[in-house]
Amino acid sequence: MHNLIRAYVKKKGLKFNYVADKAGIERKKFYRLINGQTTLTLEEYERICRLSLEVSPAYFFENKFLETKNETNKKPA
Repeated sequence: MHNLIRAYVKKKGLKFNYVADKAGIERKKFYRLINGQTTLTLEEYERICRLSLEVSPAYFFENKFLETKNETNKKPA
């Protein structure tokens, strides 16, 4: 999940400090989260999505769901 958030932040041209501050997460902790050194709580994830990135928390799961669904629907050769 942290890789998806990191990529989205970079794609949108946002600064990690901005995202951390908007979400109310200490910058040091945010950097550990974004680098996969610690896990996100559901509350932190929701604040990052809603307050900082202004997307639904479901946003980062939609592509994963579609990938999984496509893999499931592939028929063996």
